[in-house]
Amino acid sequence: MPVNFDSVQRDAELLLGDVSFSEGLEAFRRLLQDYRGAYLMWKSAPSFVDWVFENVTLTKQESSRAGPMRLSVYQRAIGNALFHEPDTRQVSVLKGVQIGYSKLLRVIYAYTIAVLQKRVSVVFPTDGDMKRFFKDELALLHSTTAAVQELLRENKRGEVADSMDEYRYKNGAIAYYRAAFNEDDLQGFTSWLQIADEADRSGWLPRGNSAGDKVSQLRNRGTDFIDSKLIIGSTPGVRDISVIWQQWETSDKRKFFITCPHCGTEQELRWGSDKLRYGFRWNLDEHGHVTEAFYKCDTERECFIREDEKEVVIESGVYRATAIPTQPGNVGIHAPSWISMSPGAAWKLLAQQWLEAQANPEKLKEFITFKMAEPWDEVGQSVDENSISQIVKPYPAEVPDDVVVLTAGGDTQKNKAGKGLANVEIPSREFSVVGWTRFGQMRVIGHWVFEGRPGDPSSDHDVRAFLNRQWKRRDGKTMQIMATAMDSNGGFPDEVRAFCATFPSTRNVWAIIGDNKIAGTRSRYVWPAKANTSRKTKTRYYRIDTGLAKDSVFRLLQQSGDYAPLIPASMPPTYLERLMCEEKKKVRAGFYWQPKRGRRAEEEWVCLAYAFAALKGLQITRTPYADLNVAGRTLGIPEVIHDPETGELGYRGIDMSAHAQERRAMAGPLLPEPETLRAPHRGDKVPAQAEERKAAPISAQVAQPPKQQTVKVKKALKQFKSNWGRQW
Repeated sequence: MPVNFDSVQRDAELLLGDVSFSEGLEAFRRLLQDYRGAYLMWKSAPSFVDWVFENVTLTKQESSRAGPMRLSVYQRAIGNALFHEPDTRQVSVLKGVQIGYSKLLRVIYAYTIAVLQKRVSVVFPTDGDMKRFFKDELALLHSTTAAVQELLRENKRGEVADSMDEYRYKNGAIAYYRAAFNEDDLQGFTSWLQIADEADRSGWLPRGNSAGDKVSQLRNRGTDFIDSKLIIGSTPGVRDISVIWQQWETSDKRKFFITCPHCGTEQELRWGSDKLRYGFRWNLDEHGHVTEAFYKCDTERECFIREDEKEVVIESGVYRATAIPTQPGNVGIHAPSWISMSPGAAWKLLAQQWLEAQANPEKLKEFITFKMAEPWDEVGQSVDENSISQIVKPYPAEVPDDVVVLTAGGDTQKNKAGKGLANVEIPSREFSVVGWTRFGQMRVIGHWVFEGRPGDPSSDHDVRAFLNRQWKRRDGKTMQIMATAMDSNGGFPDEVRAFCATFPSTRNVWAIIGDNKIAGTRSRYVWPAKANTSRKTKTRYYRIDTGLAKDSVFRLLQQSGDYAPLIPASMPPTYLERLMCEEKKKVRAGFYWQPKRGRRAEEEWVCLAYAFAALKGLQITRTPYADLNVAGRTLGIPEVIHDPETGELGYRGIDMSAHAQERRAMAGPLLPEPETLRAPHRGDKVPAQAEERKAAPISAQVAQPPKQQTVKVKKALKQFKSNWGRQW
């Protein structure tokens, strides 16, 4: 019998018309949601800040704040931009020192491996840098952080072994460790996160046959991922060749803003100066030591943020973008040292370091790059761009009153004096003797030439007597040259090294070889940590960074006012011209010193650089002179020179410098003898040198910058020659 479907449908509608399915439908939906949550959906990842606090513990050996790691304000800004801002593709960090950046990279690495289960690559300038980071940070991470420790594999037969080049984890995450110096290391892997550190070290600079920008090559390692990230950071170097500065310039330049707890004004926390209404201020004691430091609010009100308010104010601060990025997705973070809670970044310590750096170009460069996290500007390219008329002065004695220690720089020539004469070779050695003040500034004592080749008994005798001679001060005391750096690369390497070896080790007479490196590839220090040994003669010599030494001397010559160098008025008129013999030439990798067109590297300029190198060597080997300010205070050396009659700053009497006295002695009766200092007789009113003036404690001020004076070089040289001619 055929089925009538219409009848069945009507019967079903009648039977089910009063039945409700809402309760069962709701139960089905709840069950479906539970299954989706358990089996069909990824669990949401914890925030970076919360995960670090819950999983990472700092030990007493690595931090003054042992316990669960609480990220600082700048660390949170970097982590949140990297992991929780979808549009971010790169984070560029201008960083100071003592801000916990290495620890931050450690936990960024851990979060990527343990939580996101992504591939990560870590790149440092050299293999040594990479291995050091692995041992100091990643090995500690593997041993102390359970969330990462449980992901470590036991290498089985046939599996890729973990090493300092590559690490594989149980969850499928892979870490690659590379060195930027070798471009081949930047190929052959892919990673979701690329970590690039110390980007202003020489390993990141392109080499002769480079394929191009190494940062771009590293960034290409993430092109297989649609949302890959790059974090690059460094303390900046020289602005013109700084890798991190180039990356920062294309970012949104996020800077740190605080809210004044006294007036409520929001403002960027900047170092400032006494010329501006905002910035750091400090109080000094009678010795010039900082007793306390505080921050002057950027308002017309007299708001001062004390150091005991530092942590609360900084931890409640925020990072704000100050530019529209030219590279979309590039987040820039500026992290100077004064926002750090590290004991070594206390405002009081930073203020003291700033004051000590004012008369020392090396310390000033270190403060600007390492503490302020800003690039260093190379001012000018040659010496003749500086005012030189004010540095030529008469001396009160062979050694000015404010000299703490004497050093000498010597250069060797095979045929300078006989140049241009057929079949004539006249070797010679030239020496500049330089005195150094408490503040590391130069006092040129003089420049001498000794004909004859090294190894010749007569010539060696004259040079030895010169290096052993005593140099007189105005008070009757004498000083000796405490360190000498003598070039052994002028045609007589074995003879010079043998001659230097005949001096006792306490005399610090060192044979050297100069290495004029390009900026960006230079050594960190002028004087090397270890000596080289000649295979042939077994004598020792030091390979110094001549370019770095010339940079330092160049900056010292640029100082003016209270911090200016001094050159005795008795120097020949050609002396200043010879100091202007070289200039900086810019090449792809940086700068290096080269003679000006039609000129040669004059010995006066080279010897000055070698005398500076000798000072650096002395400060490494002789602890009394490691800090010239402390040494000067211990020896009772005044900070400044006072006129003995008026008590005013400076000396305005007859030139009693070494060359002036030599010239008078040679002239004999042709020149009148200057009035000499004699022992006082009873009844005489003998003007004594004024005592060193000590200022009363000053409240809330910073060191005054030296007064800059600009005089055209040709006019200065003409005036100098004219004065020199009238005197003699």
